[in-house]
Amino acid sequence: MFEQMELDKAQLLKILQENDEPEFYKCTFTSPALRQMAFENAVFDDCKMSNIDFAYSDFNSAIFKNCDLNNCSFNGCKIFDAKFENCKLSGSDFSDTSNLNCEFKQCQLCYCFMPDFNFKKLTLNELNFNGAELNGCDFRDTIWENCSMREATIRQCRFKGADLRGCDLGGLTFSEAGNLKGSYISKSQASDILGALAITVL
Repeated sequence: MFEQMELDKAQLLKILQENDEPEFYKCTFTSPALRQMAFENAVFDDCKMSNIDFAYSDFNSAIFKNCDLNNCSFNGCKIFDAKFENCKLSGSDFSDTSNLNCEFKQCQLCYCFMPDFNFKKLTLNELNFNGAELNGCDFRDTIWENCSMREATIRQCRFKGADLRGCDLGGLTFSEAGNLKGSYISKSQASDILGALAITVL
């Protein structure tokens, strides 16, 4: 395990060459660009990794816990089976990722760019998607628990079978609510949506 280290790109390349499943604890990543790196099966715990360009890197089966990943670019990354728990990911870019079975739990995803992300059949627990760009995401058969999606953009998303009763929808307009076709919402959520049209549910 590599603990409480400040790591630049050269040091990381050496570590990755010598370790198949490296573990980083309370480390600070100092390089602004770590593109095309091979981080598969790595474990990151309580690390500072914000504002880094990780484009086209391999994070398959990597685990992130309690990490600061705000404003990072994961553009084109491989994140199959990766897990993010209690991480700060606000403003990060997940465009064009290979993300099947990627899991998030108790994460801040405000204003993230996550077009066409695949969340199908996952349980989403304590995720904050406020203001996120989620166009084209697959949310079919998901279960939402203590989540928020206020002011998120959700055009062309698939929600068939999704249970959204545990999600703060932020008073979607009627036209925006049309994107939730096939999902399950509560009576109070339906009332909020109709309330945006000055329609009162009795």
